[in-house]
Amino acid sequence: MYSSVDKECEVDFSIKFENRQKIQTCQSKLLKVLHALDTNIGIVQGCERRRRSLAKLSDTPESKIAMLDLQAHLAELKAHEAVTQRIMLRCTSTASLVC
Repeated sequence: MYSSVDKECEVDFSIKFENRQKIQTCQSKLLKVLHALDTNIGIVQGCERRRRSLAKLSDTPESKIAMLDLQAHLAELKAHEAVTQRIMLRCTSTASLVC
């Protein structure tokens, strides 16, 4: 591998300890984001289940709109989760190169 920490060689590129810390900080923040997204996805799925059970008692146009809103919100959260997972993968790949 052509890297070193706080050492420079002719065929090397310089990696400072600070760079490694920034990558680890980024990974930590991404893990928190993934946890928050996962928690919110669970909440929305719970709301969907509750809405379905309530629909058996009273199915109104408003409740159908609410269900569509929940489904749209869930799709948006899952899209954010997928993007965050891809960023995390790239961050992990970068970390494996420099650490």
